[in-house]
Amino acid sequence: MNFKKYYLLISVLISFSAQAFDYNNYAAKNAAMGNTGVTNKDINASFTNQAGLGFVNKMQFGIGFQQKFMLNDLRQITAAFLLPTKTGTFSANAVYFGFADFNQTKVGLGFGKKLSEKTSIGIQLDYLQQHISNEVNQSAYTFELGMLTQVSKKVSLGIHTFNPYPLNRNLFQTQLPSIASIGLGWKTSKAVTVNAELSSSLTSIQPNFKAGLEYNLIKKFYLRGGFQTQPSLYCFGFGYHFNTFKIDFSNSVHAVLGHTSQLNLTYVF
Repeated sequence: MNFKKYYLLISVLISFSAQAFDYNNYAAKNAAMGNTGVTNKDINASFTNQAGLGFVNKMQFGIGFQQKFMLNDLRQITAAFLLPTKTGTFSANAVYFGFADFNQTKVGLGFGKKLSEKTSIGIQLDYLQQHISNEVNQSAYTFELGMLTQVSKKVSLGIHTFNPYPLNRNLFQTQLPSIASIGLGWKTSKAVTVNAELSSSLTSIQPNFKAGLEYNLIKKFYLRGGFQTQPSLYCFGFGYHFNTFKIDFSNSVHAVLGHTSQLNLTYVF
């Protein structure tokens, strides 16, 4: 890699470092719906709100691939595994982002449990590591908390916090952010689901508003679209669900930096 290209990639990564640990875009389904996700009740909940794991009753495994701004060196690989038990649902997930000279890794162990038929809670312990060329690796530990409740037959409410107790460990010369999210999922009809979500760093004065829509066009095919405000993104995608296999694709558009494509494959045992 030449110096000019290396400098450009590092500059882009620095500019996005404040949001580097807001992991709602780790699933193509979420990314297609404006990076909403705090009301997930599937494998994607292991990244966005572990309380949703309490509603999962089947073992699942998923992998994901993302290419940010269509740059070969800004690739992201994700994996997640869910194991329902009588006590609750356990999850393990991992994320790798970047290239040889700059990369970030996150490994999480989560648990979600129903408190009642309508309400669940969740927690996840996270290990974070960042590698910069010719620099010592930096690492930190933190945790996530979440709650999900079925307000009515058609409306669910999710609340999630990442790193609720601010850590003093620095990653890329910035304090690890504390991020809070709250959102609603509304099943307006049998075929249409609408998500609306607000998230923000506890030190930010510019909250990120997100909204998305999913339309079940035919029995197993879903069309999705959405947007978010910080940074400004327009998103779309689709999903096709077989009996035990799911394929989800998304594309997000940034006005300056361009397109980000994402693909997820999930197997339901």
